Amino acid sequence: MKRPVIITIICVVLALLWLLNLVSVAASIGVVGAGRFAWIVATNLVAGLSIIGLWQMQLWGPILYLGGQLIGIAAWLTFPMAGAEDAFPLWALFVAPAIYAVCVLPFWRQFKPLQVRGS
Repeated sequence: MKRPVIITIICVVLALLWLLNLVSVAASIGVVGAGRFAWIVATNLVAGLSIIGLWQMQLWGPILYLGGQLIGIAAWLTFPMAGAEDAFPLWALFVAPAIYAVCVLPFWRQFKPLQVRGS
């Protein structure tokens, strides 16, 4: 099965953004607290895995991405960074997941389904 062009574009853009984000993670060592740093590392791992899943047209890729985005939004709303609301408006949290959903969901049936081993 051939990957749709829009999915390829999304994967490339997300991978580039992910790599840039890794640079900011490295720069945040020692600047943020240990708890926030662990959260940043964990969310970056989830993002990287979801990009791989999307590239492979695995159904778990978009599920992982959108689930990670929802958890990230909940965390942002629950534990906002001081002063961040002035630089980053609340509505902006929903832009990336909305664009992703609009571009990916039309191809939902083309993704390889989730499979449980042993069944």
